[in-house]
Amino acid sequence: MVCNTINVIFCCDTTFNISAGNDTTICAGGIAILEVEGCVGTPTWYMLTNEGPVPVIQGEVFDAFPQVSTCYMVVCCDPLYPACCDTDTVCVYVNPHPILQWNTNYPSVCQNSAPIVLDSSQIQVFVNNNWVPYQAWWKWILLRTMGVG
Repeated sequence: MVCNTINVIFCCDTTFNISAGNDTTICAGGIAILEVEGCVGTPTWYMLTNEGPVPVIQGEVFDAFPQVSTCYMVVCCDPLYPACCDTDTVCVYVNPHPILQWNTNYPSVCQNSAPIVLDSSQIQVFVNNNWVPYQAWWKWILLRTMGVG
């Protein structure tokens, strides 16, 4: 009796690459629209937790409403070669709403009383356990958004 053995080596297409985009930052209560590109199958989104990945939804676009900073993983497998999968991770950072304070005592405002003027140069924002002038805070946010600093 003669036996022939054939070894089959399965190779995935190395050009199969997906992208979930860049990490993003939202304010508390906001929405992050996550989208995967390069997927030819049906992508599955997972929320990454300390206990491991938790399936969230299937589809190319995912509207995330995280209450705290959360990372998501998307997995896409080629429908022609289901063993060929790619993954990508995107994180959504959630910033709390700013706490504002005017360092001026204003009189009580009653119906028909004189108007008061809120001087924006007096606004303080609570950032990193410190009160900072609003203009400095806004410049810091703008520079972070632009990827500077």
